[in-house]
Amino acid sequence: MSAAPAILQTDESVPLRTAARELGVSASTVRRWIQHGAPCVHPGESGRGKGALVRVGDLRRWRVGFVDEGRTLERIAETMLDAHLREFMNGKPAWVALDVREWKAAFVLVNAYCRAHAKLTGTWPDEAAFPAPIEQLMRIARNRA
Repeated sequence: MSAAPAILQTDESVPLRTAARELGVSASTVRRWIQHGAPCVHPGESGRGKGALVRVGDLRRWRVGFVDEGRTLERIAETMLDAHLREFMNGKPAWVALDVREWKAAFVLVNAYCRAHAKLTGTWPDEAAFPAPIEQLMRIARNRA
């Protein structure tokens, strides 16, 4: 009978990289969170073995209080679609004014949404769970007429 895998206790101080792995984000993301006010047990110093120490539970609680990811992502999605459809110059959408094919402009906006999602959540979005405005942009991006 094998031993159960060790489960990280949320109240123990761990190195930043360990916390990042547990949270499914990069170490640089955790560093950025700390720069923006995330709780840190020990900020760390220059040199090997002198890195920051954090508590995973504290970081999770901070993230929940920091941003309503779902609502923020929905607003980003709405803004991306609005930017694609609205008049920009001379009564034309920006992609027309810039002489760019519509599907290419839509693809760039979907990519921008995915990157915003990854920055906020630490994970790339699942295409099956895209909000309606991004689904609409995906349909446009797939229509390479």
